[in-house]
Amino acid sequence: MCLRGRLGLGIGQDRLSAVLIVRGTVRWTKSRARDADTALGAALSSLLADCPRPRLFRARVTVAVGPSGVQLKRVSELPPLTDPRALAAMAREHASRFFLDGGATQVFSGARIDAPGCIWIAAFQSVTIREIADACRAAGFPAEAVVPTAIALRSAIDSSEIVWTDGDVCVAISYNGAELSQVRRTPTNGDHAAIPPIVGPIGVLGARAAEVLDAAGAACMPRDVALAVRAGTLSTRAGSPRRRSVVAAVASVVALMLLTMSPGLASSVAKHRARAQSRSIGRMALTAERDARALAAESTVLGALAAFERAHGSMAELLAELTRALPDQSAVVALEVDSSGAGSVVAVAPHAVAIVDALERVPVLASPVIVGPVTQESLGGRTLERVTVHFRVVPVTPP
Repeated sequence: MCLRGRLGLGIGQDRLSAVLIVRGTVRWTKSRARDADTALGAALSSLLADCPRPRLFRARVTVAVGPSGVQLKRVSELPPLTDPRALAAMAREHASRFFLDGGATQVFSGARIDAPGCIWIAAFQSVTIREIADACRAAGFPAEAVVPTAIALRSAIDSSEIVWTDGDVCVAISYNGAELSQVRRTPTNGDHAAIPPIVGPIGVLGARAAEVLDAAGAACMPRDVALAVRAGTLSTRAGSPRRRSVVAAVASVVALMLLTMSPGLASSVAKHRARAQSRSIGRMALTAERDARALAAESTVLGALAAFERAHGSMAELLAELTRALPDQSAVVALEVDSSGAGSVVAVAPHAVAIVDALERVPVLASPVIVGPVTQESLGGRTLERVTVHFRVVPVTPP
């Protein structure tokens, strides 16, 4: 039994939740609405202010971010390597091929190999990661990991499927044993799907468990989950370099004083410094050799991605083409394209058929077809139709 407390936090588009578990027992839960006008960091700080602190050990903190705040993708057509770190590096290098707004504004999780040349990986907004890290650290609960909610939920339910609603985003999640097997967006009519049977300590909460299910899953989640942003990335201690500089300066002044006071001591200090420098150079050489081997391994597989890069356009370019093709008074709500070329777009317009006509005019898209129901929504006094359209991206022929 783990004596250390486990604190799980759930972050959704319109709700925050928290669960503290100590010695296998739920000690505290909290769920509150999230105000769109309040920054995430401030809302988290307010939530954590009420959290009790375990007496003996600091709580292990894991944060689950809902599908409205993270892009979770199954990326395929990569080289058939066995090192998930190398495959994750390739996905990060070509982030614009797989993720909207891929690049420096995102923080990527580790990767899990699903099949040869195919991985699961998640992309978080860097501002979200920074606000989570700063708020948790300021409250005295430094976060150890941030994961997608789809990963955390597996530890809280006794089912291989769940439909999870996060604000205006609804996803159907499937698992193969303990591992994620499929995540797909589904049309939502505003109703929340039934929650499957719940396992673990939060089962005693009854109907209230649904309000904190994401946080509970984060608290009960194993520590070795691959699709996580770890504490090393979450650390943003801006003051550390300055403190190290001050310590180094003080040490230099003390060493100079000792050198001027005793020639014998100066000789001993010089020898000690020489040995320390020799050890430091040895460590640097080993590090450089290890980095060189890693660089060589990555260089050998980058060539395999060259053809893929020439044959696929970026998500940002695709979104720009869709936006130009859509008729007036319409808007894209969600866009998703997997690495095999299959995609879907959720859009609103005065007439749903106009969305299909617009997609047919986009040169890189083929076979647009409406899936699911066409629903009506009232926005700004106007009645619009909400529709989900599936399509395929046609590979671009290199010149």
